[in-house]
Amino acid sequence: MYTEIIKIIEGGMKKDLKKIVGYSTFLADKLKKEGQEALAKKIETIINSSKPDNSKVVSLNELVSTPVDQESRLSIVDVSYHGENDSNLILSSQIKHSIENFIDSLNYRDRFHKAGIDSNHSLLLYGPP
Repeated sequence: MYTEIIKIIEGGMKKDLKKIVGYSTFLADKLKKEGQEALAKKIETIINSSKPDNSKVVSLNELVSTPVDQESRLSIVDVSYHGENDSNLILSSQIKHSIENFIDSLNYRDRFHKAGIDSNHSLLLYGPP
């Protein structure tokens, strides 16, 4: 339950209504299973009384799931996004080529799948920032 509360607070701080609604709904379902019907009902009433703005652009966080600790369900990685022209990003040509190949494999995964080729959908980066 504490994880959901933390995620709801994060969503509020980032003004991410979809995150707030998603984790609030998850929390209400969890409370129902634990027999706390009144509190679950109150959360659902609050959720249903607000009208989310469906015109917002979907964030990448909603499309990609990050690994979480199995016990606490807290994220165990930090995800950061950089623009194409990020001058602070310095890569060797070999690493840059590997990353570009990975991105290409994601862009063409439907073609790989149709050809019966399984493609890797994860990339682990490590080392100093």
